[in-house]
Amino acid sequence: MKTKHFIASTLSLFTTTALCFPLVQSTVAQAQTTSTAVVGTTKIAAGSTTPGATSWQPYPATENGIYVDVDTSEANFTSTPKYVTSIGGDDTHWQTTGGSAIYFPTPKGFRIYVRFSPDSILNPAIANQKKFHINWIGIGQ
Repeated sequence: MKTKHFIASTLSLFTTTALCFPLVQSTVAQAQTTSTAVVGTTKIAAGSTTPGATSWQPYPATENGIYVDVDTSEANFTSTPKYVTSIGGDDTHWQTTGGSAIYFPTPKGFRIYVRFSPDSILNPAIANQKKFHINWIGIGQ
C-alpha cells in the first residue's frame, strides 16, 4: 500500500507542479523529450522516447527481446534520481513485460529491457512500427 500511495502522490505532485511552475522543455539527440520542474530542492523531470523512432537494440540470443538506453541528461540530475517508467505504443504494448523494470540507473539515464512471450518475435523494427516508447519520471536533486 505504501508504494501505491507514493506513486499516486508523486504523480499528483508532478501534475500540480506542472500547473504551478513553468516547465523547461527540450529535445535531446536520442529523439526524446524532457520537461523539468524544481520544487524547493527537489527536481522533477519527465520525458519519453519518441514513438516510432526509439533507439531500440536487439537483445542478444533471443528473437523476442529488445532494450533501450534512455537518456535523461537534459534533466541535469546531480545524483541518481528515483525513476518511474511505463511503456507506450499503438498496438500490443500491453502484451509486453519489462517496461517498468529499470536497470543501471544513473543521473544521466537508465536501461529498459522489453520482451514478448516466448512464442512472439520482437525486434527494433517491430517495436518502432508499433510505436513502442518509454515514458519516464525522475525525482531527485
